[in-house]
Amino acid sequence: MLSNRDKLCGAIAAFFCALLLMAQDAWAQEAAFSYDATGLRNPFIPLVTSDGRLIKVSAGSGAGDLVLEGIIYEEKGESYAIVNATIVRPGDVVNGWGVERVEQNKVIISKGSELRELEIATGE
Repeated sequence: MLSNRDKLCGAIAAFFCALLLMAQDAWAQEAAFSYDATGLRNPFIPLVTSDGRLIKVSAGSGAGDLVLEGIIYEEKGESYAIVNATIVRPGDVVNGWGVERVEQNKVIISKGSELRELEIATGE
């Protein structure tokens, strides 16, 4: 016949086995999780330019989210553009798009190997 001590040890062992099975099931469910980052900001793109200016970032990441509001163009100097109410120059990043060139009537942006042109919004 089993003593009370043996019964208690058996109950504790059964409890821990059940706990282990429940934890294993929880780990299996957790491993099936998949993170969808579609439309979110790339966390590896800095939020501050090399000269310390903050970059304004919105939730979307398409070039359609960018609005060119103005250009300050100097043929022999440094040109700037106003994109989404932020002053940018070549080398800056806005919404994940790098500013390649600021031309007299447009701004060339890139993301990976994709190039796009932004033209000043006319308000029409």
